[in-house]
Amino acid sequence: MKIYPILQLLILIVPITAFAAKLEDNIIIIDRVETYKLIPNKQNDQIETIKYEISNKFMATRAPSVAIDYIFYDDFTKIKKANVKAKGIKPLYKSATSEGIFYDDSKICAVPVPLEEVNKPIETNFEVSMTRPDIEPLRFIGCKYPIKQGLVKFIMPIEFKNDVNISIANCNDNIAVSENMSDNKKEWVITIEYSDIPALESPKDAPPSRYIYPLYQMSGRFKTPTDLYRHLLTYTTDKDPNLEAVVSKAKEITQNCTDDKCKIEAIYNWVHENIRYIAIEHGDLGSKPDLASEVLRKRFGDCKGSANLIKHMLLAIGLDGRLVWIGTRSIPDDYTDMPVYATGNHMIAAVKIDNDSIVYLDGTVGLADYGVYSSSIQGKQTIIENGDNCIIGRVPVQPATASSDVVEYRLQLTDNNILQGTVKRTLAGNDKTWFLNRLNDAKPADKEKFINRQITGGRNTWNCPSAKIINNAPGNGPVSVEGLLNINRAIKTVGNKSYLTFDLASQISSLQFDTKDRIYPGWVKSPGLNEFNLTMQLNGNYQLSSLPEAVGIDNAWISGAISFSYDENDKIVTAKLTLIIKKEASVPLESIDQFNNDIKKLAKASNITLVLSDTNK
Repeated sequence: MKIYPILQLLILIVPITAFAAKLEDNIIIIDRVETYKLIPNKQNDQIETIKYEISNKFMATRAPSVAIDYIFYDDFTKIKKANVKAKGIKPLYKSATSEGIFYDDSKICAVPVPLEEVNKPIETNFEVSMTRPDIEPLRFIGCKYPIKQGLVKFIMPIEFKNDVNISIANCNDNIAVSENMSDNKKEWVITIEYSDIPALESPKDAPPSRYIYPLYQMSGRFKTPTDLYRHLLTYTTDKDPNLEAVVSKAKEITQNCTDDKCKIEAIYNWVHENIRYIAIEHGDLGSKPDLASEVLRKRFGDCKGSANLIKHMLLAIGLDGRLVWIGTRSIPDDYTDMPVYATGNHMIAAVKIDNDSIVYLDGTVGLADYGVYSSSIQGKQTIIENGDNCIIGRVPVQPATASSDVVEYRLQLTDNNILQGTVKRTLAGNDKTWFLNRLNDAKPADKEKFINRQITGGRNTWNCPSAKIINNAPGNGPVSVEGLLNINRAIKTVGNKSYLTFDLASQISSLQFDTKDRIYPGWVKSPGLNEFNLTMQLNGNYQLSSLPEAVGIDNAWISGAISFSYDENDKIVTAKLTLIIKKEASVPLESIDQFNNDIKKLAKASNITLVLSDTNK
């Protein structure tokens, strides 16, 4: 999948705007015009090229400033014009690829827009030619600056009137769509008109962009998911001249397995442990999986490459491996509703087993247990390779409790008012996946610090002199971190009363949404069970005077409860807190306050305060 990160613009913006005021709150676009002209091939039976033009009129509203206009392009998008109506300004051409694990042919052309006079518009213009009309355009209506008014036009020969669809999403009353025949009756024109679009900025805890920002999507080239599948399948038909190496490795990996499940799991784990995720995509490689033998040789690949390797390893040992096209949770659409490239951004593998059941295998999730599906693909529709006619499937939604993070404290209050004892944190499902990959990615010098933090949670008064990991590998059940725990300054005395405080689950408060100037919904992530159990024995001098009240919460996204008990004979206090994040989903703006209040209620109760009396006083 190709990505176009807006933040990458900072590399360009910093040198350009060193003298400028803050960009976002001083600049508007008073008028934006976009035009797509669809040009057919010589046979007039298919769109061959799309010519795209965009103009923006920028204006500073308070003080002189500098705006940045830009457009992305690649090997299939050629820039014909890029200018700004200001003297001495030249466009900058840079790679748009994020640093790190992703490299492709995505580039950015940017122009600085010097707004030297307040309320005086400056216009920019870009013209590009798109030579891959099968990748039908999807664009947000808006940008990083507020837009006063704008329009988008799609102009096509009248013969294509019923072959091109323009759909819009996340729109309100200030966006309208109309369709008309041109004056010469030779063209069909679809127009989107809009006004008063705010800057497309949202907090990190908002839903993915395609759930909240207004957008338009062109479609029609592929009438059904099968049409799209047959097109995508053409990128997977290259013969692999070195496939024997894949066959040999697959047999080696599975040589000790006695059943199919063991073989599938062995291949799945081997790919995770030995194939790094690095995407290098230029031109058709954005759609074309690397050869399985090349991924094996290089020991790295993107999602398509790892999926292709898994498929061919499965085929090598007589199992029915398939390729699978899928969109992650960041995309709200199904292929059956929108059969376009943009509905998918990921490729995984699958194996068809007894009774025609499908097991999905994602080669990019790192160290993960077989059968555990990342929340980013659960519930997502799939296109499964199946000869000339695909299978439409869907990744199962696993119970929230399939992923769990359970912490058990067994502590004793010593005579010098220190809490001492043991702690054990056990993670399963996607929580285990998170832990194993964070541990694997940590630098050797940082691994011990990371492990200890899983016990202390970064609390300054908590000390973990030793910790060990049990089962730090995929399979064989949950992973656990165990260690000793010392908590200093656990007791505070005021008059005849002493107060013991214990922060059972400080991380709960981080689930709250920031409500300042918020205009977008919230987004709940990481479904799973979180459980905290405390068993604490008081020393000989103290008795419990007051036990906190039980607290419970329940709404559409989370449920939680905390309860307490006290054994007077053995002077043992117990507390149990359970929090279930039910699903990855949007929290409507009007529900955020109640959601936050529920979180605050549970978080407050989890910061336990026990009132004690000293029998010696």
